Amino acid sequence: MKQATRQTRWLIFISFLVSVSLIVTLVTYMAARGISSSRELWFVIGMMALSVVVFAAFTIIKLYRGKYARMLDVPYFAEYEKARDALNVAELSQAERREVKEDVLSMLIDAQKQGRSAQDVTGGDTDAFISRIRGAFGYRSTFVFNACSSVQFGIFLVSFLQSVNYMRMGGLTPFFESGLGLIMLIMYVPLVFLIYPLLRSAVRRQKPILMAIVLVVYATLFIGLIIVLDNTAYHVAWVRYILDTDVAVIFSWTMVIALAALAAIAQTIKWVLRQRSLRML
Repeated sequence: MKQATRQTRWLIFISFLVSVSLIVTLVTYMAARGISSSRELWFVIGMMALSVVVFAAFTIIKLYRGKYARMLDVPYFAEYEKARDALNVAELSQAERREVKEDVLSMLIDAQKQGRSAQDVTGGDTDAFISRIRGAFGYRSTFVFNACSSVQFGIFLVSFLQSVNYMRMGGLTPFFESGLGLIMLIMYVPLVFLIYPLLRSAVRRQKPILMAIVLVVYATLFIGLIIVLDNTAYHVAWVRYILDTDVAVIFSWTMVIALAALAAIAQTIKWVLRQRSLRML
């Protein structure tokens, strides 16, 4: 209880290996091929810095969650371990499993602070308790929840793509002018609001084959569309405009603030839905 679990230590170690492998690969690439321009140098440095930041953030999050669990006294932690073990074999997606664990942990901490016993939370029957919590996850299938998730994913995706494009240009082009291809943005809309919800559904139902099929079919259709337009309709003005035009989605600090606020609003709505479902237990 006073230190990170074995699973947490392994996850941190694996993330460390992934980050180191990426950095070693980039260094090897630089040593073997050389850097022909400042753009490439900025891109490589940016990717190395990103790998370090991701590893640090992952480690902090995992250790913070472990610290949160250590707030429990022995009898409460025992109940938490029972619930956690039951969830590890439950038919839930990784995200749902993590959220349920956080919900169980929060309820046990609240019970401990209020002087209630751990059995008051679980009812003394861990399996029945987990079943009730899983039943409360029906809100994740609602239109509102999926719309909020799609909005958040869309904001993350466009921010990531524009950042990568900025690093690829070596920082020579201002970030707010580092545009994305218009054709990519057109592809981006159904990806965020149609394909992403389908992928979430496939993950929730633990159907990885369906997830792979959806991704492959969509990517094939998109690439095929570009090839067809480029070879048969490039002479048409609007087609040429779509294929050749770059658009900066995040074009000012005002846009950054607006997207951050939108993501925060979406997260708040999801949190409200989650808390309302837990109150129904």
